[in-house]
Amino acid sequence: MWKNKTLKLLFLFLTEIIFCDPPDPITDLKVVEVHFKQAKLSWSVPGSTNPVAVYQIRISTFNILSTEQEWAQNSSETGYPYRVIITTSSLPEGPTVVYTITGLSNGVGYYFAVKSSTATDANPDDNSLWSAIQSGSVYTERYALPQNSQPQQFSHIWPVHSVVVTSQTVIPFDWEDAVDTDVLYGDSLKYEFYWSTIPTLQTQTPPDLTLAQVVSNLTTSYVEIPTNYFLDNTTYYWRVKVVDSENAYKWSSGIFLGREPVFIINHTPEPPSSFTLVSPVNKSTTTSLVVFDWTDPTDPDPQDVIKYYLYISSQ
Repeated sequence: MWKNKTLKLLFLFLTEIIFCDPPDPITDLKVVEVHFKQAKLSWSVPGSTNPVAVYQIRISTFNILSTEQEWAQNSSETGYPYRVIITTSSLPEGPTVVYTITGLSNGVGYYFAVKSSTATDANPDDNSLWSAIQSGSVYTERYALPQNSQPQQFSHIWPVHSVVVTSQTVIPFDWEDAVDTDVLYGDSLKYEFYWSTIPTLQTQTPPDLTLAQVVSNLTTSYVEIPTNYFLDNTTYYWRVKVVDSENAYKWSSGIFLGREPVFIINHTPEPPSSFTLVSPVNKSTTTSLVVFDWTDPTDPDPQDVIKYYLYISSQ
């Protein structure tokens, strides 16, 4: 009887050891992609007596995480993204694991390490249940430095090239969508629309914003401005500034040929100014070629062409 109990306890003890035997160390952890506030990691599924049930990723901004002590002291933060638990049931099957860590800060360097366990409910701090940490000299493969990219320059669509804008309730302004690759990874863009009668708003980058008016926080590359914001018979210049979520920005092109952001307002058609006949003088007589001449009138409407009609009568 005593022998049977001893054998049973020994069996249970050996079974627990076998089933809790941690997997082999993961030795090929790499950062395969780095984007806006995130890094994509990759590693091979380690050898193990029993299937791997869970992975634990730890991150540090000051240690390379190559020893158990550095693993234990990776950060004063114990939550995401500094400690991440991933169950294998949430991952695609295959010999390689790929996982993206989000919520990082741009401009900050991160070191990564990963362990695995066969126990789904393994205590994250119980090293006996987890594989050993990867050691070695190729720490650059486990390092990432997320960066914010500046938006790319873009051009204007309408109104441009000194077009005359005639009477309407609102004036539609349209420009190209700014391109920022970070938008694919969680960044966002907003536009600031400026207009002014000062030419340097168009010709300088950064532009002269003296006397400029602005509409901010636009989320589309289009805006309508009421006509009463603009003076009649006046030339205006406009530019757009795109700003991302981390305040990196780019100005629209001010000198792109054929798309110069210049337009002229002509709300109300007005007649030319009066003028005076110069020759021939009234009741004069001539026997030679008659020369008809008059003073030049002006027209306040921008880009209007003045045409003349000459009437001659003997009555």
